[in-house]
Amino acid sequence: MHFISRTIGISLLLVAMANANTPSNSHAKCSIPNAAMQLTVMKFPGMHIVKLNDLQIHEQTLWKRYHYNLCPGMAKGIFAPRIAGYAISLIRPLENYKYIVAFIIIFKAGRKFKIKSLAPVSISVGHIPVVLLHRPGKFESAEHDRTIHTRWQLIEYAAMEAASIGYYWQDGSFHKIQLSE
Repeated sequence: MHFISRTIGISLLLVAMANANTPSNSHAKCSIPNAAMQLTVMKFPGMHIVKLNDLQIHEQTLWKRYHYNLCPGMAKGIFAPRIAGYAISLIRPLENYKYIVAFIIIFKAGRKFKIKSLAPVSISVGHIPVVLLHRPGKFESAEHDRTIHTRWQLIEYAAMEAASIGYYWQDGSFHKIQLSE
């Protein structure tokens, strides 16, 4: 019996040591169901979900400090009535710190997944957008000229240390608000 408990203890120590030596991106799972991923790849060829190692070193440090257990390019939530799924930031690196970016939500409608683009596909220079979710509540625009009250989670797409936009459900559709500049 002593041999079994000693073996279990050594096994647990080895697992802990292996986990301590895993790459820095392994702390957060940046994956979605296979059928959702297949649809995303088909609609946005060459693009991928933003992962920690896509961010610049100082952005990785900030992300790990404040959002350690979260994937920078994906958040699971409930965004509207009957729209529970994933808010995703997709990128395709170009050259000279330019990226093609897309902000989407992917959700299950019946037995199939559907994609809704929240903004047109565009080019970003120098910044890779990350995704954060906020509880329903009160939000104020960056200009302090508009306040909204959400009943569903607000999806924030943010370029770290730069601007962020919040997308929220109201009156049957998604709307946006500039949260910071």
